[in-house]
Amino acid sequence: MKTLISDVFCLGLGYVANHLKNRLKLSGVSVTGSRRTPGKGHLIFDGKSISSELCQALQHCQNLLISTPPHEDGTDGCQPLKESLLKSNAQWIGYLSATNIYGDADGGWVDEMTDPCPTTQLGKNRLYAEQAWLSLFHEYGLPVHVFRLSGIYGPGRNVLDRIRNSTARNIIKENIVFSRIHVDDIVEVLINSMLSPEPGSTYNVSDDLPASPQQVLEYAAELLRLPRPEPISFENATLTPTALQFYQASKRVSNAKIKHTLIKKLIHPTFKEGLNSILSIEGLQNP
Repeated sequence: MKTLISDVFCLGLGYVANHLKNRLKLSGVSVTGSRRTPGKGHLIFDGKSISSELCQALQHCQNLLISTPPHEDGTDGCQPLKESLLKSNAQWIGYLSATNIYGDADGGWVDEMTDPCPTTQLGKNRLYAEQAWLSLFHEYGLPVHVFRLSGIYGPGRNVLDRIRNSTARNIIKENIVFSRIHVDDIVEVLINSMLSPEPGSTYNVSDDLPASPQQVLEYAAELLRLPRPEPISFENATLTPTALQFYQASKRVSNAKIKHTLIKKLIHPTFKEGLNSILSIEGLQNP
């Protein structure tokens, strides 16, 4: 059923939520949200306590996007909001999850019917949070949708920037492949879901071409006409927990469901179109 978007509240004004906000404001849609720290133009939510102002915002918003990560102790952040959400008039609630809930598929394909099998604590925490949010649909009928995002990139968050500022790392590990998604396409998927809600649905959000890190790094270096960083073996690399999870799980994430139901053609079907688009935008901004 088609509906109009009048307003959106973003619980967590991070990278994706801010891009959604900028996109919707072009259409005159009111977008507000929360952050963990005080500041102008947003409410505060630390993941544990909820203010009366935030309670009111949750109860009166038409669309609610949750982009806050699960807590490090494995709790989901859903419980403090439950009472307000049960009084909410929201027609659409979207939770941003991640494809790390699938774990390692040894380079094979996964889709929404694949049983989750997270291999990292981050993935386990994310799956627990997913289940907590979906329970609000199963137990109370709240219009919850889950979006499992692949590796996110876009303006200000991409391998081109890392090559130019010498922070890109050419880590070599055999038989590693994973999926990515440009933030523009995430935004389009979210908007189309708001326009045609299907409560209880789960969607993988990825592009058409899973690739190894070396393929993406090589293409980006060619675009910039800069050399690739010196290779480092995976065994000798020092990685953050977030980076490590990518190299511990090789998989190709199918986007067949979103292309059948939410977005027939991606704006950036592969990392090649996505990286070229980023360079084009930079050229317009800095002629």
